Amino acid sequence: MSTPNLDQLTPTLQALDAADVSAPHGMPIDVFLAEAEALVALATRAEIAAKLTHVGVADARLARFEVALGAAREAQAAWTQVRSRRQTEEFEAAVADGESLRRDMLHACSWNLRRNRKVREALKFVREGDGHADLAQDLHDLASLIDNNRAAFDSDGSFDAVAVAERARGVAATLMGESASYRLRFTSAGAKEMRDRAFTFLDDLVQEVREAGRYVFRDDEEMARRFASSYWRRFEDNDVLDTEPTEPTEPEQPAEPVDVDTDREPVPAEE
Repeated sequence: MSTPNLDQLTPTLQALDAADVSAPHGMPIDVFLAEAEALVALATRAEIAAKLTHVGVADARLARFEVALGAAREAQAAWTQVRSRRQTEEFEAAVADGESLRRDMLHACSWNLRRNRKVREALKFVREGDGHADLAQDLHDLASLIDNNRAAFDSDGSFDAVAVAERARGVAATLMGESASYRLRFTSAGAKEMRDRAFTFLDDLVQEVREAGRYVFRDDEEMARRFASSYWRRFEDNDVLDTEPTEPTEPEQPAEPVDVDTDREPVPAEE
């Protein structure tokens, strides 16, 4: 799964204060993204963008609007994929084989390279690793360690250094292959956090642009309405505000109450 926008924005998303990050709630995600896409198209038109920047919206913020939208889409897709993933038999077998190989390689390296202080220190980091991504990296590192110290294993008749190193690289390749790459990049918790950060960042941009647009076009009712959420307008027109998410949220993070401040639209609900 390609995530160019999310990759580009990741440093910015990771720098967000955790206290400011929240899970989406209050509006269906597909609706939120569709409205954000329409707003991006409107706000980045040259003549509109000029008016927005004239009242204080930073050029850099507008320049990131489309990337932020793409990052939110990609982060949501990643979170959906992680939640619904089903590991293939090949992947599960590679994990089991890799864990067994790592144990054998660690024991063999600890014994045959026991007099090498630098190697002993390096092996500590391998032992501390956790997760499938760490497993793949550990197999690569241990295979390289064996190759670089091949002579030290010659006297160990119980360990075929050449064959084990080659096998370790093959298992690592399976773990890090295209079919498994995204599973390894994101744990469930990590994918959810990145999804929440991407939506928080996009929602902040959406709110700023909506407010700026309504201010700029305060004397043009038709244009001002284009900067408001058509989803929430339905409830306002009927004098009703739906405070319940339209889709259930994941058990570990119940939906938060909707912000009913009329100057700020609630954050969207996840699917």
